[in-house]
Amino acid sequence: MKTTFRRRGIVLAAALVLLWAVSAADTGGGSASFVGTGWALLPPAVAIVLAFVTKEVYSSLLAGCVMGALLAEGFAPWRSFETLFLTLMEGIDRKIFFFDVLLGAIVVLFARSGGSRAFGEWASRRVRSRRGAETATAGLGCLIFLDDYFNCLTVGAIMQPIADRFRISREKLAFLIDATAAPVCIIAPISSWAAAVSSYIPAEYAGTVNGFTLFLRAIPYNFYALLMLWMVFVVALTGRDFGPMYRREQLAAVQEPPRDDRSPAGQFSPRGRAVDLLVPTVCLIVSVVWGMVLLGRRTCREGGLPLTASNVFANTDAPMALCFGCAVTLLVMAVLYIPRGVVTFSGYVEGFLDGFKLMTPALLVLTFAWGLKSFAARLDAAAFVQGLFAGRETLTALFPLVLFLVGGLLAFATGTSWGTMGILIPVAVPVFAGSSLLPAAVAAVCAGAVMGDHCSPISDTTIMSSTGAGCDHMAHVTTQLWYGLAVGADCAVCYTVDPKYPEPGFWARLTGKSAPKPVFTDAYFLDKARQMAALGADMITIKDMSGLIPPRRVATLVRLLKKNLSVPVDFHTHCTPGYGLASVLSAIIAGVDVVDTNCWYFAEGTGAPAIELIHVFCKKLGIETGVNMEAVAKINTQLRDIRKELNQSVFGVEKPEPKAFNPVTD
Repeated sequence: MKTTFRRRGIVLAAALVLLWAVSAADTGGGSASFVGTGWALLPPAVAIVLAFVTKEVYSSLLAGCVMGALLAEGFAPWRSFETLFLTLMEGIDRKIFFFDVLLGAIVVLFARSGGSRAFGEWASRRVRSRRGAETATAGLGCLIFLDDYFNCLTVGAIMQPIADRFRISREKLAFLIDATAAPVCIIAPISSWAAAVSSYIPAEYAGTVNGFTLFLRAIPYNFYALLMLWMVFVVALTGRDFGPMYRREQLAAVQEPPRDDRSPAGQFSPRGRAVDLLVPTVCLIVSVVWGMVLLGRRTCREGGLPLTASNVFANTDAPMALCFGCAVTLLVMAVLYIPRGVVTFSGYVEGFLDGFKLMTPALLVLTFAWGLKSFAARLDAAAFVQGLFAGRETLTALFPLVLFLVGGLLAFATGTSWGTMGILIPVAVPVFAGSSLLPAAVAAVCAGAVMGDHCSPISDTTIMSSTGAGCDHMAHVTTQLWYGLAVGADCAVCYTVDPKYPEPGFWARLTGKSAPKPVFTDAYFLDKARQMAALGADMITIKDMSGLIPPRRVATLVRLLKKNLSVPVDFHTHCTPGYGLASVLSAIIAGVDVVDTNCWYFAEGTGAPAIELIHVFCKKLGIETGVNMEAVAKINTQLRDIRKELNQSVFGVEKPEPKAFNPVTD
């Protein structure tokens, strides 16, 4: 099997070299034929397929970048080589890169100071079970909602010692971190994600669609985030796993946890206390929020915007705030550790170098992932996706499900939820502008983006989650994939049901024809009643033979007829659906003159409501029926024997005796 795979790999490599050699004569670029077409999705597709086949993410991502460079430059060798490295360098998000390095130093110093170990010992005295450890991890993930990167690495650093103590697999820890990072951020109004979604509203609709308000209205429809958070706590509380995660958990229960490489054996301080982890963590959270507020306020002042909370967080620079928070936290750690001898000055400085080494694998993967995004933008994958929707507004109006599925596939292929939202939200807003479906459509895009991001091996947040948990990246992807797809299937059902159907104009966009006009309106019934009254009818009956008219509707009809006619109004219904009695009482309250009923032994079921029940409820409501209940009781005495004779031959069931009330006295 291995030999066959090697041979196929050699053949594939030879074919690529031959293709390159054949195209060597072309040095002019010639990339126009690939831009804005389906070929733009080939680079991420290559990276994803190779990542799942080889279980090795670095070479897979690099292969995807190489394919992107070849397509961008029309397979011209030298230009492709030059474009590859220039794009990789230019595509790096320097603020996030610097933030990861600083956060790596914080994580190493946590371990080196002994704070992580002391916190683990402190927490283990309070967290006494696997269930408690998993629930605490999920709860902490929900509390850190400012940014998903910050969430992934911070929760991983704090909870890994506790997870190891209770033999929770690193894959399970990575899932708990990842499943409470983006899902929490995408429904948190104060987060970098809220600012990103708000900024994707097309400029021409900014006057009519408020981005932040739309984000808030979309939260109830973001089914993936809500259901994934529900699943996380269900899994944590019940301890039930499935798929590859189940096998990983079984192995973790009998194996020793992996050694923590963040601090080599013997290099953590015995003087460390839990406060050495908690104080810097609180400082990091506070300083990041402080930085976001300062940067947001400055931007609002420069732009002349009101200093509201929504404007401040919608216009802040989250990556810069994260770097600021890490810098402040490192200074606090120096003041907290060095004077007490918890960490020496040289050990503190070495922590920066070791932090960079710790983050090197993640930074390498992020560099390649950013490169893939850059190539997707260079090949204009957005134009191809938008072209799929052009002229197909009918499809999107019918099912937000389409946006959810396309968003999931695009995020899975590109590894970026933000990029997916940036592509599809500008497509969805013009289609649904002015429609009650706009919040659901935007929520479907966001939900699909997060789902694809969770399932993709080239997603930066997935990479950061595996890094924070100290887990093999592909092991995290393959174990989390089952949970993401399970929740995604539930979301597909949710988005299939249109919560606002039928909305104005829906039928016209669906069929291209004018919407059908309602037939059985109030005007229709009133016109028929007037015609019958003109012909000499002495009573108008609302005859509901199927028993389907609801209480509110019958009350409306009774008031309409009583207001416009001088003849009595009668109401006739059956109890088949179960609310016949409620409809009769509603008609009585609305002022109906006559209602049709049955005596107890032949009432209910497929018959009319029982006169005994109507009498009791009317008495409670203060309505006088004028019915002689003693006469009704005598009739029931005779009907009881008849009912017994017909129980087997007609009804098939015995009628119970009325015990809850006395028809005469109650």
